This record gives sequence, structure tokens and C-alpha cells, in this order.
Amino acid sequence: MAKFTDEQMEKGYTRFLRAHPSIENRIDGLTQAEADALGITLKELRDTETMRELQAIAKAKRVDSSDLFWSFVADTREEYEEMVAARDKAMKEAIGL
Repeated sequence: MAKFTDEQMEKGYTRFLRAHPSIENRIDGLTQAEADALGITLKELRDTETMRELQAIAKAKRVDSSDLFWSFVADTREEYEEMVAARDKAMKEAIGL
């Protein structure tokens, strides 16, 4: 599985946040001052917090957080299934199966 492009990452973040309005409001409420206090950019803070929220939801649903994120990146069910299949194939090759 190839690394996601910046555009794919943004699409995944945006779709996830739009599907969870209360989380989107919290993320949008993060400030430059908070990012500055951590020594990171506001975008980095928002991306990190978005992924933290996604991981919490995945844990609550008892699903893999990567699979959940990929479901927001993929445009169709077929594209999602292709992504998962490519990941599974790469994992099997990496461990020699």
C-alpha cells in the first residue's frame, strides 16, 4: 500500500470531521496559541487531534483505526476493499507468506 497523498489525508480528515460535527467543532476551536504552546503548527495540532478522536471512535467500535480512516479516504466501497486487500498483501509479503 502506497503512502497516502496530502490530498487523500485531507479528504479523510474532512470526511471524518463532517461525519462527527461535535468533534469538528472542537477541532475548529483549537487555537494558534495552543499550537504555539506545543511548538507545532495549528494544522499539525488539528491533524493530531483529529486522529486521536478517530482512534477513540475506532476503539469504541472495536475496529482498526487504519481501516476506519481508510473508509473516509475511499470514494467507494470497492476502492476501500482494494486498499485493504493491498495492505493485506503487503503484510503477507513482509512476513514471508
